[in-house]
Amino acid sequence: MRYPSVKQVISVLITGIVLCVTTLSWSKWTLLISIQQQYAASYQSLVPNKTYSGNLDEEPVNFIVSKISHALEQISPQSRLSILAKCHVTDLVATAPFESGERLRNLLIFRLALDDPYHHLSYIGEFSCRVHWPWLIVSQFSLSLFLFFLLRWIPAPLSRQLAHHIIHWQQLGLTAEQAREAANASEQTREVFKTLILHPSLAEFERDKLLKLISRYELTSVTERESVWLGLLYTHFNKEEQAFVNTFTLPEQLIFDAKKRLLTIKGIEIKLTATPYYYYLWYAQKRIQTDDGWVLNPLTSKADHELAAELIALMEQFGGHGKAINDLIRNGLTAKKLDQNRNKIKDELNSVLGESLATPFLFEGQREQSSSRYFYRIQAPKEKFKIL
Repeated sequence: MRYPSVKQVISVLITGIVLCVTTLSWSKWTLLISIQQQYAASYQSLVPNKTYSGNLDEEPVNFIVSKISHALEQISPQSRLSILAKCHVTDLVATAPFESGERLRNLLIFRLALDDPYHHLSYIGEFSCRVHWPWLIVSQFSLSLFLFFLLRWIPAPLSRQLAHHIIHWQQLGLTAEQAREAANASEQTREVFKTLILHPSLAEFERDKLLKLISRYELTSVTERESVWLGLLYTHFNKEEQAFVNTFTLPEQLIFDAKKRLLTIKGIEIKLTATPYYYYLWYAQKRIQTDDGWVLNPLTSKADHELAAELIALMEQFGGHGKAINDLIRNGLTAKKLDQNRNKIKDELNSVLGESLATPFLFEGQREQSSSRYFYRIQAPKEKFKIL
């Protein structure tokens, strides 16, 4: 479930507050206008019929004011959904006729302003209403939410360039929503996204999640090898984010945990049987501890007992298979044993990682110039290995 951001929540709250203030002000304004219109329509019944040509004495003015005040004692808004109720006009007083714009200024501060042209007077009164706060808040914040989701649902107008990009992404197999999101991404993000969605190993990777992960980790480029790793890790874990994190944050380093006889790379465990595991560990130690990591194969006609002693010590240290240890003690290390175990290691790494990813961690050979024997070592440099 995608939760709204703090910025979006704040925008909804601010919009709701603005709508509440605007609705309340508009309701009061329209009600005051309505009172003025009703007063004008029923003017003859509210004031004495006698027309005064000069200044009025206090007593007739008070009579007129009291009659208008009585008529305005209780004002009920016409709409059933009105947020105002029990409105009153109080402190009504007579004043000199309004000058131009004075009536409008009174309306802006929500005061009742009436004209009385027959008596050369105007009337000003304080206007107050009871507000239905629950209805006002619920209705306006509901309207704010509605507007928020409506604006998210209605697509913004497209420029010609953006429309062209969207069509391009749809032609690559994206849905309209995915194409729009890709078209709005940065140029570098689009390039990385295009590289990955066109890679055969990533056909099953959810494209909308892929685009979000590229943006989140701010990828600016991706290599062919990283694309292959991403596809393999997604197949292995079946979790988009874990595959992405392991590909772009974990080093491409083969880790040996000899005590547990574990071999891992980027979170993937590679299971080798005991004897090939220790042969592989032995070759890795040679790669780390020597300048070049080369190991010369024994003569085909003669076993090498010095190399056998190294393997025996390694196996005994970490609990190697007793039969393999006894065989090395009796017969020494032969070229055939080394060839067989290198092949077993190659087959297992290829089956788990695939040939392209496994190749740097497999063996390369070089013929000795003075004989027909071969040197062998792991291709990857020593930085690619870690022994716990």
